[in-house]
Amino acid sequence: MPFFLLFFILLISPSFIEASDPTTIVVKALHDASNNEASDKTADVLRQKLSEIHSLYIVDPQKVEAVLSYYPNYGVSSENQNLEEIKNLLVRARDHYFQFAYLESKAELQRIIQIFGENLDLALSDGQTFLDSWITLALVHSALNQKEEVANDFRQVLKINPLYELDRKAFAPSILKLFANAKEALSQEATGPVSITTNPKVAEIYLNGIYQGVSPLNFPSMPEGEYHLSFKANNYNPVHQKISVKSDQKLALHPRLYWTGSTKKVAQNNQAKARHEIEEGLRIAKLLKVDKVLMVDVDANSIAARLVDSRYRASHRPIIINLSKNQGGLEENVNQLVRFITAQTKLNLLQHANTELDPDGTSDPILLGKRGRKISKAVLFGSIGALGVGGVLAILLSGGSKPPQTGSVALSFK
Repeated sequence: MPFFLLFFILLISPSFIEASDPTTIVVKALHDASNNEASDKTADVLRQKLSEIHSLYIVDPQKVEAVLSYYPNYGVSSENQNLEEIKNLLVRARDHYFQFAYLESKAELQRIIQIFGENLDLALSDGQTFLDSWITLALVHSALNQKEEVANDFRQVLKINPLYELDRKAFAPSILKLFANAKEALSQEATGPVSITTNPKVAEIYLNGIYQGVSPLNFPSMPEGEYHLSFKANNYNPVHQKISVKSDQKLALHPRLYWTGSTKKVAQNNQAKARHEIEEGLRIAKLLKVDKVLMVDVDANSIAARLVDSRYRASHRPIIINLSKNQGGLEENVNQLVRFITAQTKLNLLQHANTELDPDGTSDPILLGKRGRKISKAVLFGSIGALGVGGVLAILLSGGSKPPQTGSVALSFK
């Protein structure tokens, strides 16, 4: 009899019920002023890794975009709304391409290019998507056997980014040949050298809206012509500059970026950004009726992952990997994130609000009664392997034993 009683108690307990169903998660890359392509790539790898965990169910990103395209976020700027519209058009154009509906795909791509062409600031804010549109159009024209159009498309690609190279493993030999011809024609044009140093010494450099690297940076053979350069760094106002490259002169650029303000102002900006991220995560969770939303943001110095909980309308503390202190590659970084994100999905925010809840943003009032004291923004640890993991996550990650040693990844909770 006691055995059956124990079984009944386990059966009706919340922990038992919650464990029986996988946690549904949307992984969403955050798009801001920099490194959107890196955020998308990291989010894609995270989806793949997390989908291998039986306790989690990762929602198909195409389904996510399909739903979000019908419910635009009116809290963002019109420029961001235009970018979302463009990206949704690009998704549909690629779908039509794979369905052999080439004329429909062509029409959608030409509409994207028209929107970019009518708004230079829009094109410079996301040059990678502009470039991707031309590349996709080249594939459509190739499928329609319109080789002259393909050649023109690749000329436009190289006009946006003269340093671009096609991935030889990803494209058919016929496409590679047409691109090589366009590249060869470009190489015959006059070129000029460009060197860039910045103040501060390290800043992200964008050429026509496409990330090229960090300063100092040299372009020894830039084709003659006009280009738009952007320089960005954390806590500095970005600088935008139009340049003209000529073969008979060396262009040396030394842009200065100005500090945005005091540390207090930066902290306030970071708090506003955190609240916006949480609100956007909750909006996505509500639309897709999922348990949690994982927001992924990559910049030049870090990878940030924020897990938003729909049940309590709150956010776990974001996990930050400091890339400047980490010698590992993308896979190692993602593996570390997967371990901590998985641990966070097993936490009960109601029981661990003090240690695991991000104080920024709003939350279900039920959590207020569980805090007991004001939630601190103090970083829990600075570098795994040196200090270990703090709080309840340590127990979950180690299976109740001592915290794991995780190599050289510099990671913190904010």
